[in-house]
Parts: sequence; C-alpha cells; structure tokens
Amino acid sequence: MSSQIIAQILIGANFRSVAKAIRIPIIKDYMMITAYGFILFFTATSATISAAGYPPFGFVNILLLGPFSFLILSGLYRSAICVAEDTKLRQSIKTLARRESTLLDVGATAEIQKEIQNRVMVAVKASAKSLEEQSGVKPSLTDIEMRDHLEMVVQELRNTKYQDSK
Repeated sequence: MSSQIIAQILIGANFRSVAKAIRIPIIKDYMMITAYGFILFFTATSATISAAGYPPFGFVNILLLGPFSFLILSGLYRSAICVAEDTKLRQSIKTLARRESTLLDVGATAEIQKEIQNRVMVAVKASAKSLEEQSGVKPSLTDIEMRDHLEMVVQELRNTKYQDSK
C-alpha cells in the first residue's frame, strides 16, 4: 500500500514539475490538469481498493474514475496537440521564408524585407487559424514569438547565402 502511495505522488509530482518548467502558459495549464488528474485518479483507485468493505465509499470513488480519467486524457491530448501545432507553425514559417528568400538578398532594402515578413506573417496566421479550427486547440505561439522565429529564420538564410557567396 505504501509503494502505491509513493508511486501516486511521484507520477503527479513529475507532471507538476514538467508543468513548472514549461514557459508556455497554455501547455503549462494542460500539464497541470494532467498532474491533478493522475493524483485524483490514483487516490480514487487506492481508496476504492482499501475501502472495498464499505460500499458507499467504493461506489462514489468508482463514479469519480470517469471524470478523473477525462482530466488525464484531456490534459495529455491537448498538450500534445498544442506542441504539434506549434511545430507545424514553425515549419510553415521556415518554408514560407525560404520560398520568399529569393527576394531577401544581403543588400535588399529594409522596406522589401518588411513587406516579405508581413506576407509570411499573414500566411502563418491563416495557417494557425486553420490548425485551430481543425483541432479545437489554440496554438501557444504568440505573434511576437512568430516574428522572433521568422527573424531567426531570415538571419539563418542570410548567413547561408553569405557563406555560399564566399
């Protein structure tokens, strides 16, 4: 019985520590939901097993297993979808930036670069909206993070072109 309680605490604590380490608020919330779902689920199952001699406690715990399971699965599913969407958005930023990179020369004017970045951001936002409609989970990347990632990709493309010209 004590090993079961220790296992419950460790599993819940692992998800909670992962949630605290993540800086993205949406994913952090989903991981906390998962952690509390595991803690409540294991508490209900251990109480059901130990209180099997007295039916009212066992019946209530069995009724709560469904909602607690839903917390676990919902948290895991939504965090996985959110991470997958962020990955797709980052890939689409990179793909669109490479496609538009023919106009991004080292000597290109700032106005042309700004126009290209705006075109890429419009396409990425449309992609994010369609991903949100398909999955029902809002992507965790903010506009600032998307712009930062785009800047990083553009800088990487410039470095590649500069090294190729040498």
